[in-house]
Amino acid sequence: MTRVLIIEDEPEIRRVLGEILVGAGYEALEIANFENLDQISTEVGELQPDLILLDLGLAGLSGLELLRRLRSTSNIPVIILTGNSTESSELLAMGYGADDFILKPYKSEILLLRIRAVLRRTMEGAHQDIYNFAGARIDLARGAISFQKRRIHLTKNEMVILRQLLEERGGIVSRETLMTELWNNQEYINDNALTVNVSRLRTKLEKLIGRNVIETHKGLGYSLVGD
Repeated sequence: MTRVLIIEDEPEIRRVLGEILVGAGYEALEIANFENLDQISTEVGELQPDLILLDLGLAGLSGLELLRRLRSTSNIPVIILTGNSTESSELLAMGYGADDFILKPYKSEILLLRIRAVLRRTMEGAHQDIYNFAGARIDLARGAISFQKRRIHLTKNEMVILRQLLEERGGIVSRETLMTELWNNQEYINDNALTVNVSRLRTKLEKLIGRNVIETHKGLGYSLVGD
């Protein structure tokens, strides 16, 4: 079931949105604690939604800043819902990576159509980025890896590294190749940062799959272990 996360600080609006989503066959998730943006970002990572409905005004916090932070670590589709729209806020939201922008009040039918449209675009753009490895389903376009009933999300750097390892499965990918690929994706990291990113990716995959699947070849690079 598709999981939609509601990030809205008004309880009644969350309740109504939840009813609309559940009635349309989605699993409705919500965040109810709005102490700080770091805490919200952490909860998003733990909940692992397929799409986010994000209000721009969050009890004094900046929805735009939250969107910027989310985009730095994931490609989860985000639809902005706001009652205080200006041309500049809409431009900023889309520039920060929002997938759609809807002004309140809105009809539930229109909201559901826009949700389906964003999910369809995301899934159509993702079909060439699906891999199966070690019993896991890897969706690089969405930065998500599913294994049995569990799922994790990767950062942009981790996705770039894993994509290269998958494309060169069976061979060793040099550190130089990974650095070049990261730079080509405008992820400017140094040699030490590459080591840290590979280590984090290895740890995430090991916790999910139950064994180490990235082998280090000293002086050469890295390879995937298994099928």
